[in-house]
Amino acid sequence: MTEPSAAPMGDLRSALASDTSVPVATSVDPPALELRGVSIALPPGADRTHAVTGVDLIVPRGEVVCLVGESGSGKSVIAQAVMGLLPRGLKATAGRILLAGTDVLTASPEWLRAARCVRMSMIFQEPMTALNPVMTCGAQIDEVLRKHTTLDAAQRRDKVLGILDQVRLPDPPRMVASYPHQLSGGQRQRIMIAMALILDPALLIADEPTTALDVTTQAQILTLIAMAPGCCSSHTSSVWSPRSPIGWPCFGWANWSSQAPRARCCPHQPMTTPAC
Repeated sequence: MTEPSAAPMGDLRSALASDTSVPVATSVDPPALELRGVSIALPPGADRTHAVTGVDLIVPRGEVVCLVGESGSGKSVIAQAVMGLLPRGLKATAGRILLAGTDVLTASPEWLRAARCVRMSMIFQEPMTALNPVMTCGAQIDEVLRKHTTLDAAQRRDKVLGILDQVRLPDPPRMVASYPHQLSGGQRQRIMIAMALILDPALLIADEPTTALDVTTQAQILTLIAMAPGCCSSHTSSVWSPRSPIGWPCFGWANWSSQAPRARCCPHQPMTTPAC
């Protein structure tokens, strides 16, 4: 395959459309998620003006997609933007984020609250900071069901115990009654996975879910995510995790490849090059 030249992000979609090895959305098979020219500005005084610029990403239905980049290249910012959870001070200045045909960037707060955990869900990088330290793990998972379903208390408890067993946590009743600080790092991450999966979302985002874990636990968590219901199957679940196809972000923009050895984002350039 001829090595593509370093083209602006505005030309990326047309370039990808000509490469049949890269999944591109079609009217027959609309993607689970699509980002079109998304730019997110950093607050004044930052090391650069934008966290990401002109990002085009496609997550096809039933596919596992990985976004790869060094610390500070904008991976987590992209994930937060998709969830409608950009930190204060960061603002999307251009582009669209399409989830089920709705632009997340212009959606109402009510739509976003209703969509989280149902249409899209996220496994955060560090569960100790993502979980509420003054609520039991069971109460935090139950809150998802209370907000998004009409199940009664007994039905919700059965569903919580079932998902904890599904993510292979020992003694689910004890886990339900435990606080985050009473569990190990691997157990807390499994709680996060259970919370993300309990409503079988159409899109699952995993933001470096194994960073704080030991090697053995990392392997277990990745296996667990890969075995999630609907993940990597004909269901519409999509996961951002260390699997192909792979997107390689540089500071400022991102590009796609279908396999790691065929990275398209200027592989001859260092990842820290501001303009590839």
